[in-house]
Amino acid sequence: MFATDYKLWNDVVPDFVYDEKAKFFDLVVPTVDGTCYSYLMEMMVRDRKSVYLTGVTGTGKSVLATTLVDSLQTSKEEGGAACAGLVINFSAKTSSNVIQGTIEDSLERKTRTTLGPPRGQSGMMIFVDDVNMPEVEIYGAQPPIELLRQLIDSNGFYEREEWLWRTIENTVVCVGAAPPGGGRSAVTQRFVRHFMVLCVPDPSDDGLQRIFENILTGFLTAGQFHGDILDLSSGKYSSERAAREWSTVVDISIKPPSFKLVPLSLARFPLSKTPKHVIF
Repeated sequence: MFATDYKLWNDVVPDFVYDEKAKFFDLVVPTVDGTCYSYLMEMMVRDRKSVYLTGVTGTGKSVLATTLVDSLQTSKEEGGAACAGLVINFSAKTSSNVIQGTIEDSLERKTRTTLGPPRGQSGMMIFVDDVNMPEVEIYGAQPPIELLRQLIDSNGFYEREEWLWRTIENTVVCVGAAPPGGGRSAVTQRFVRHFMVLCVPDPSDDGLQRIFENILTGFLTAGQFHGDILDLSSGKYSSERAAREWSTVVDISIKPPSFKLVPLSLARFPLSKTPKHVIF
């Protein structure tokens, strides 16, 4: 009796709006997987639950999370959550001292020992990308990750000058990371246990077809192309062939995870930026 309450993810994927002024690599085409995982992550964040996004390089984890951070900052009347956002990128040399300072600077002092979201904001979402990049110290720990664990576990951390405990209110921490390897280390279960883990899969053939077909169609339409030129954006040329090309690149590459959509994007980048008179 509840069948009418459910919809297929295919039916709720937002339409892609091509922005001819945007840079090629800033174009984001909504897909079924992206819509699904974005929805799940948003539901968790709105309920103040932390999310750990994982999956091989190139699956769109960072774009998914940063897009959500931006959307949640809009007002509740516009469908957002009036929630402040902060995006942090970890590297091998990231220190816990710098990360703590960055988090403290983004929050507002409520009392002497309490920090919270800026005035007028309902909460704060902190997204840490490449969370498993910090190098492991001699004792086997990763101080920046331990700082995040303490923040999530105890809702705060110690101030560095007077060593007073600072409580952090209405703040949720989400992270993203590719699997260990290539400079990335495995994070401890003590840290992971605080998160709902979502593994973002490789884009499907249908997803690839949708991505490149939408971008090419948007470019040709914005450029007022017509006839046979406009037909290039549909059918085997841009969809099925794009998926085959991408699969071939991944199969022959020495390190498949480091490629993904980048080589195929570069291959089609010249066409999407070519003046109309040159194509004709």
